[in-house]
Amino acid sequence: MFKNFFKIAFRNTLRNKVYSLINVLGLAIGICCCILLMLYINHETSYEKYYQNADDIYRVWLRETLNGKVSESAITTLPYGPDLKAEFPEVLEMARVRTMQGGYFSKDEKQFGGHFLYADNSFLEIFGFETIYGDITRALAEPGSLVLTKSLATKLFAEESPVGKTVLLNNSKHLMVTAVIADQPQNTHLQFSALLSLEDCRFQYYGYDGNYSFYTYLLLAPNADPVNLQAKFPAFMEEKINKRSREFGYQEDAFVQNITEMHLYSGLGYEMSPAGSLSNIYVYSLIAVFVLFIACVNFMNLSIAGSLKRAKEIGVRKVVGASRGSIVKQHLGESLLFAFIALVVALILVEICLPPYNRFLGLELQFYLASEWKLLLILPLIIIVVGVLSGAYPAFYLSRFNPGKVLKSGGRVSYNKSILRNVLVVLQFVISTVLIVCTVIIYNQISFMNNKDMGYNKENVLIVSLNNAVQRNSLQVLKNEVEQISGVRGVSSLSALPVHGITMNGYVPEGYEKPVMLHELWVDEEFKKTFEVEIVEGRNFSKTDKESENCIINQAAVESLGWTHAIGKKLHRNSVDYKVVGVVKDFHITSLHDKIAPVILKSKAEHSFIGIKLSSGNLKNDIEMISSVWKNILPGETINYRMFSSYYDGMYRKESRFGTTFITFSLLAIFIACLGLLGLSSYMAEQRTREIGIRKVLGANTTNVFTLLSSNYFKLLLIANLIAAPIAWFGMDKWLEGFAYRIPLPWWPFVAALLISIVLMFITITVQTMKSAKSKPVDAIKYE
Repeated sequence: MFKNFFKIAFRNTLRNKVYSLINVLGLAIGICCCILLMLYINHETSYEKYYQNADDIYRVWLRETLNGKVSESAITTLPYGPDLKAEFPEVLEMARVRTMQGGYFSKDEKQFGGHFLYADNSFLEIFGFETIYGDITRALAEPGSLVLTKSLATKLFAEESPVGKTVLLNNSKHLMVTAVIADQPQNTHLQFSALLSLEDCRFQYYGYDGNYSFYTYLLLAPNADPVNLQAKFPAFMEEKINKRSREFGYQEDAFVQNITEMHLYSGLGYEMSPAGSLSNIYVYSLIAVFVLFIACVNFMNLSIAGSLKRAKEIGVRKVVGASRGSIVKQHLGESLLFAFIALVVALILVEICLPPYNRFLGLELQFYLASEWKLLLILPLIIIVVGVLSGAYPAFYLSRFNPGKVLKSGGRVSYNKSILRNVLVVLQFVISTVLIVCTVIIYNQISFMNNKDMGYNKENVLIVSLNNAVQRNSLQVLKNEVEQISGVRGVSSLSALPVHGITMNGYVPEGYEKPVMLHELWVDEEFKKTFEVEIVEGRNFSKTDKESENCIINQAAVESLGWTHAIGKKLHRNSVDYKVVGVVKDFHITSLHDKIAPVILKSKAEHSFIGIKLSSGNLKNDIEMISSVWKNILPGETINYRMFSSYYDGMYRKESRFGTTFITFSLLAIFIACLGLLGLSSYMAEQRTREIGIRKVLGANTTNVFTLLSSNYFKLLLIANLIAAPIAWFGMDKWLEGFAYRIPLPWWPFVAALLISIVLMFITITVQTMKSAKSKPVDAIKYE
């Protein structure tokens, strides 16, 4: 019996090649898109779960309230860890971590850079890193200790054990390797290639009131309740900080957050690595559902429509004795077979698409892993459900027909006025319209971010990092020599890059009794020229002035301080009165997600970066000449440089990837919907072949045939747009709320979505219309 069913299914496939191809291809593309999206979603939701003690590791974060303004930050000061461990028995261990500003290791004339962290010795035990060489229990206990990851250890020492050997950090300090640990997975915020002892970190402040640059982690007892622990913090904070700072209008509150929640649920400032977006995960999940839903609807619609064409076959089979049960089994079996073939094709497409998909995301996602068992289990279930649903309707519907009536009607069973079909088509149009509207708005917001005036010119600016004292001491000589290069238009030095946020400190402004927090950036007099910032009031820094006690503030600072005229005003900090000599036009120091913050610019000799403005004529040649100057002045030092625009682009890498991913999968969803519409309109035209032939004999032209085939779809399209418009508006309004600087929600994408939908429907149905219009009326009337 099964052999016979297979033969019938195979012959039916050959007889209806177009329907079969559309059916399999549409569902396969839908499943492939769903798999790719779910792999990324699984990656984003699995952060930090790699660590053995993940459920008991918490990070301390702070909420700071100053003069009624609230800010939240992932960084703390140095004493938090030891004091929390000493104060609360729930805390078994603590560890503090600080990022290192650039750096590279040298060994036997080999030099390798990376991302390095300073950490307490307890950091290794808390996170339970996999040890390859050495003893991690004491690996960072002494100054000068160094823990390497496997990949960096291999680069420096090949396959031999490096424990006990030394490497040179930034050509200035010898460190001894005490352990080698496994490389960290991609789904953790702790991305580093080496760990240095926290004892080697240069501390500027030791108390609670300065040097907010440490990440503090706590290992809680297995039975400890973090909510109860957090409830005890107010008394602790009152004693340590708030009883003194409250008189200045400042209050600090501490909280803890499990590390598994940090990537998607944090939303804090100064994260160690870029955080994920929970809203983006919801959007990706919806797109996966939408794409798969559209593909399944197509599959069901075309399966039902194709089965109804076989009513005569069913009638004949019933006349010769076939039972209703055998007919039901055959239709369900054929539907499941098609669904299984689509799954096989989808898996092939995944293998083809996964490498470029990984390159785009910068990840190493894999499908056939034990960790993806849920997805591997869900896919067969989806195929079974889709196959059964698409085969059940025609199976049970056709198997109950009276064979005599079916044969007398010539085997014609209509699906043209089916309520089910109309509902499914409307749902497809609704999803397609929502995706079109969202695609247009997301593209416009990303374009707005890329083209918005940031208050500085990021183009053709080369950033050179100064990683050690030798390089910093040669700053002035480097600037003087680089300025002589013909392609150089300006050279400036600065303490930080205005891209991911800069440090904050408290200043007491003139006329104030309490301090206010200002973002602090140290620059020189060439900063204005190199980055093309605009002085709107007063003057720039000058080489001849005693600039160490002068400052420039931005417009946001003037506004927040309530000053009408800022020039000549003073800002007090650490026994120094900084005189305001200029006001600079606002420029962004973070992404457009955040409002422009108050900034103070100060002049100082020691900086960490050199910004070099280059002419656009020959960037490659200019960079080679700058490298040559560096080698002449610092022959033993490695130059580290990047274009400033690449730092800027990094701020929006998440949004750009989100936009590109959304647009790509939305277009695929719309393509799948068009495939289904093509197949369904083709079936409907075939169902009405005789009617079309008679109309042509009576004088109907191509336009009349098109109107006949498309009028019902046009009505369904209008209904779908009315439903989709409020859904898309609500979703995009919520998404845009995440940007402090955003486009106004426009009306025209909704009109554009309707027009695009009509055009796509017109093109799709025109394909079938032209085929029907060109057919001979005599052949059409003879049909069936």
